[in-house]
Amino acid sequence: MNESKKRLKYIFLFLCGLFFILYVRVIYLTYFNESIINLKSTKLVQRGTIFDRRGIELALSQESGTIGIEPKNIYDIELTASELAPILGLKSEKLFTSNSEKENYFLLKREIEIKKANQIKSLALPGVRVEKEFRRIYPQGSLASNLIGFTGYDDDKALSGLETLYNLELLTTTDANSQKGNNLHLSIDSIIQYRLEKSLGKAFLETQSKHGIGIIMDVDTGKILAMSSFPNFDPNHFQDFSIDSHTNWGIRHVYEPGSTMKIFIALMLLNEGAILPHEKFNCPGFIEVG
Repeated sequence: MNESKKRLKYIFLFLCGLFFILYVRVIYLTYFNESIINLKSTKLVQRGTIFDRRGIELALSQESGTIGIEPKNIYDIELTASELAPILGLKSEKLFTSNSEKENYFLLKREIEIKKANQIKSLALPGVRVEKEFRRIYPQGSLASNLIGFTGYDDDKALSGLETLYNLELLTTTDANSQKGNNLHLSIDSIIQYRLEKSLGKAFLETQSKHGIGIIMDVDTGKILAMSSFPNFDPNHFQDFSIDSHTNWGIRHVYEPGSTMKIFIALMLLNEGAILPHEKFNCPGFIEVG
């Protein structure tokens, strides 16, 4: 009986200690971890760049502008609309209607070129605000899109792929004075990735398959040189593609080991001395040992 009480006591103390450690960890991550603090701060951070192994840019952030409107502060709606329309590529009638119907502050257009944003800022139109932000660009288009993923209109809001997995690192600055997040260097080789996608995409269309998956690995190091999934998409216009095309099917499901188990069987036979390292033999589908 005493042994049972002692055992329960030790288990209780162990659990209390474990919960205390978890509590301290949560407090540390919430209030003292610099990466988390930087992510929560209002400081505008330019998201880090994602490179392949050759140094080719797969994802980068560029400075852009957002145009906001405060209808109550606009003195001449017609003049404001006529000034903004040619720069933003919108019809002045549409801008005039939008400004007339709304009373509270609203965003007129986001992620415009910084040159155009500065042009609007120089006009100093009452009630027109120009806010600085960053927009995410994927210069290689659909290349490795299922792997890299994408962000939303807000540069700091990752929605899928490596962008989500390394969101904290990409938004963490190297020092307090920097506005640029850490860069991410992948083992992916863009040339190998392109060739894989070209071949896999052709087979995917010819066979009218539901999904296509291809992975190329360096057998000596285990590094992934290329990883492709079909259907794929262009992360620059992710909203124009189905959710199914955003998925990295190469890591989404669990697959049967298949012939990979033969390696373990061969190693067992080598360990037992049943076969020699350089021995050659014909395998009709099975081999009797012993």
